[in-house]
Amino acid sequence: MKRILTLAVVFVFACSFIALIPGAEAYRRDAANLEIIYRKADPDPMITGEYADVSVKVRNKGTAKAEDVSLELVPEFPFSVDPDKDTERYFGDIYPGDEYHATFTVRVDRNAVPGENDLRFRTETELLTLTRNIPVEVRTREAVLSVEEVKIEDGSIPPSKTRDVTFTLKNRADTYLRSIGMSLGLKPEGIEETDFGMEAEFFGMEDFETAEEIPMITVGQTTEERISQMAPGEEKDVTFSIRADHDADEETYKVPIALRFESERYRKNRETGQWEMSTETFHNQEFTGIRVDGKPILGVGFAGADDYPIGGTKRDVSIEIINRGFSEAKFLDIELLPHGSYEIIGEPSMYIGHMSSDDYDSPSFEMYLNPEHDEVEIPVELKYKDNEENIIVENQTVRFKTYTWDELDRLGVEREDGVFIYVAILIVFLAALYYYRRRCKKKKESLLEEK
Repeated sequence: MKRILTLAVVFVFACSFIALIPGAEAYRRDAANLEIIYRKADPDPMITGEYADVSVKVRNKGTAKAEDVSLELVPEFPFSVDPDKDTERYFGDIYPGDEYHATFTVRVDRNAVPGENDLRFRTETELLTLTRNIPVEVRTREAVLSVEEVKIEDGSIPPSKTRDVTFTLKNRADTYLRSIGMSLGLKPEGIEETDFGMEAEFFGMEDFETAEEIPMITVGQTTEERISQMAPGEEKDVTFSIRADHDADEETYKVPIALRFESERYRKNRETGQWEMSTETFHNQEFTGIRVDGKPILGVGFAGADDYPIGGTKRDVSIEIINRGFSEAKFLDIELLPHGSYEIIGEPSMYIGHMSSDDYDSPSFEMYLNPEHDEVEIPVELKYKDNEENIIVENQTVRFKTYTWDELDRLGVEREDGVFIYVAILIVFLAALYYYRRRCKKKKESLLEEK
């Protein structure tokens, strides 16, 4: 009887234990039915080398309460969290159907691979731990190809002239850029205006219509140049030969630039776990200023003197100034600087004013020519403004030979004092003739009065 009673008690306890197991499993199942849901990132995509706020939520989809729930961000490359920032949030009990939100500030490593990267989160309760990897999009700071500098040969393009214009491109992205194309919004040489629309469409420029209004063309090439690839931070030069029309106004023209390139992009294959590279095509449009301006080109020289330049004499010496450039020199001043071969008499400077292209002037200065020098050397300072109101100061030198009286005699040139003698004799002769005729006239008048 005792044995039967004992077996009955054991059976009852066993049945009770078996009955409890489904409830425990159900509780575990309900408690395990928490899910981590990705909400957003700011910014999105996340940028390499910068911070981002990542928002997620934890929701209880079960039918039982989840006790002592916490959520933790597990930093793994390329993500990190600053020491003063929390990586864990405590929610306490989460009842069925409830959800809790959390935001974490993470830093994206500058060496992160662009594309999808995983953020790891872990949630814990009294009964279980749940981990989830959430894929987020990461891009470089800027997938940008930029024009860093524009260099124009001689600084500008004179009308009807051709100059090389060099554009320095820089890869500001953290990845390689490939299949790079650069187009200028200018008419190519030999392309008729009626055909230019097709050429513009081929190059992909949106604003190429303005090219027909810009008085410049590219010479000896199309309006597009290509580069196979550029490494992160690399710079490369692209040079175009550009000619300005003969009737182009002197001003700065706004020239459109189209940049087209491909950037690397990596994405993790969820099935194979391997990183796969793809490319994304970018278009960028910029503008640059190209100036048409034939700078003034001033030249000075010896225009002559009022007589032969003889050492030891005073002479009015004329200095010739010619503007051989394509632009006007404004507010021109000329000043003769001191030199041992001459001595200026009076003011050493003179205001000329505006001097147009192909214009000239020849101001004169009185000076004493030093007989100890066979050559007069006059340092000349020219000061003027160009079309951009820049003050230009140039120093040039005028040279001319001086002679002695002996050299002039040897060359068959009559001396200056001989001329004076003949002039003096002529003056005396004319004076004597005038005096003689006057006396004769008075004598004749006296005889007529006596009669």
